[in-house]
Amino acid sequence: MKILHVCNHFYPNVGGIETYIRELSKNLIDLGHQSDVLCLDTKYNGKNLPREEIIDGIKVMRTGCIDLKLYKLAPHVLKYVKGYDIIHVHAVSFFSDFFSLTKPLHKKALVLSTHGGIFHTKKIMPLKNAYFFGWEKTILKNFDKVLAHSINDRELFSKIVPENKIDLIPYSLYIKDYDINRKFTKNSMLFVGRLEKNKRIDRLIRVLKNVSETIDDATLVLVGGYLQDDKELLSLAQYVGVDKKIISLGPKYGKDLINCYASYNIFVSAAEYEGFGISVLEAMAAGCPVVVNDIRAFRNFVENGKTGYITDFSDEKKTADLIIKVLASDLSSVSENAKRYIEAYDWPTGVKRALKAYNEILDK
Repeated sequence: MKILHVCNHFYPNVGGIETYIRELSKNLIDLGHQSDVLCLDTKYNGKNLPREEIIDGIKVMRTGCIDLKLYKLAPHVLKYVKGYDIIHVHAVSFFSDFFSLTKPLHKKALVLSTHGGIFHTKKIMPLKNAYFFGWEKTILKNFDKVLAHSINDRELFSKIVPENKIDLIPYSLYIKDYDINRKFTKNSMLFVGRLEKNKRIDRLIRVLKNVSETIDDATLVLVGGYLQDDKELLSLAQYVGVDKKIISLGPKYGKDLINCYASYNIFVSAAEYEGFGISVLEAMAAGCPVVVNDIRAFRNFVENGKTGYITDFSDEKKTADLIIKVLASDLSSVSENAKRYIEAYDWPTGVKRALKAYNEILDK
């Protein structure tokens, strides 16, 4: 089977979508399938990336685009799809629109992975609603399968796609890779992800300020971005006086990322929207107790007080009080409960689900 994964960004840019595509592709290649990636020709740390390269055995092709900020046009992508059995588009974007409209030309089976849809923030909601519930309802008629990565994704997309076209396939992990001894820095809080608006790093900074008033050596560790690259966040941290308590490690991958989960006291996320929340799942697999915002994506797999802690990060004083209490607690039972729960998300199960969906399409 030959699969082409299509997305806006891929490694070395890192996030939940990139991680999912990389691991799914590696598993498919190990099983004897061809799994390549087509993405946009974006920069990384200000540097241009090769138009074509091999990453972890995956052929990665990059194409230029016209960047309209909210919508990126890449009209020349049809030249890349020859010879593939399935085009697997990741997230609703120009690519989902384009490959749907050009299906009479390329005649390929189409799969869409939801990755949370387009409602990560509340900005321009009228426009998003019109695009998603109007235009995308028509566009997705040409897709053979929609792979929902969370329960809320399945419920959202079932409003515009027949339920018999939707398969629930959660994100997966190599569970055995996360079976490591934790030797963590006391009173440290870890965040993993891009420093995007919906992640609400500003609330993490204010919570750190409140926690520091009781725990002087409290720190916040950022993995995935650098505080100094975001002038607004850096200014806030300096204003409340905690900029010296924030450690930016930048992007981390593989074992280095897993070691981060093992090296810090707790994991925190104030995200106001997540399609799934892969970093929370990773932290739980590594036994790093999580304190996360009270949103539906996290409630799907974090049971408050048992597999982690759920709080309203908009109430920064209340959240800080909870974190102070958590940092002073014996968290061994929470860690073990979380690790047992995550066993259901192992990659051997995840790749079987994806292959089943592919085969159902091709059998038709």
